[in-house]
Amino acid sequence: MRCLICQKTFYFKRTLKNLFDLQEDLICDKCKKEISINIKVQIIPLDNRKLINFYFFDQKMFYDLDLFSNEMYQLIDTINKIKENNIILLYDFFKLTENVLKEMEKVATLTDEIVYVISYFA
Repeated sequence: MRCLICQKTFYFKRTLKNLFDLQEDLICDKCKKEISINIKVQIIPLDNRKLINFYFFDQKMFYDLDLFSNEMYQLIDTINKIKENNIILLYDFFKLTENVLKEMEKVATLTDEIVYVISYFA
């Protein structure tokens, strides 16, 4: 396969056990080590609820962010295991401004739930 970041060709070691398994990795091992994903959490108190912001990177990355969709879905699955019927908002970039906080307060008051925001970088 070809790595979608460095464009180098890489291979998976196949055995009889995993010969027909679908390989979902689109990034080589070297790029995985260079690009470490550390999920950071930012908890922002609203009027009567809270906004929990999860983000993957500190600054903007210049490659396709769909490469990290598996991590995104794992985080969504973890949030849903805590409590079902959550409000989860997905953004590529989430910048907190006063207007955004007002809108999030409205969402939290209307639904009476904790608002979860997942973004690639903040």
